[in-house]
Amino acid sequence: MNIADVVTVSIGMCNDKISIIEHSKTCCELADQALYTAKQNGRTNFYSKNEHFDELVC
Repeated sequence: MNIADVVTVSIGMCNDKISIIEHSKTCCELADQALYTAKQNGRTNFYSKNEHFDELVC
């Protein structure tokens, strides 16, 4: 069995203070989009999508 000498990591993330359950779903979707953006930009990469959930607007 061949094992690589190097391990690469691609990370997508979204962060904000979440107090409404619907916002957590949106944040997970944004993190998923960010992960694919990180993968498209090459190995050992990360990408973050930040969202401001304004409870007065939502």
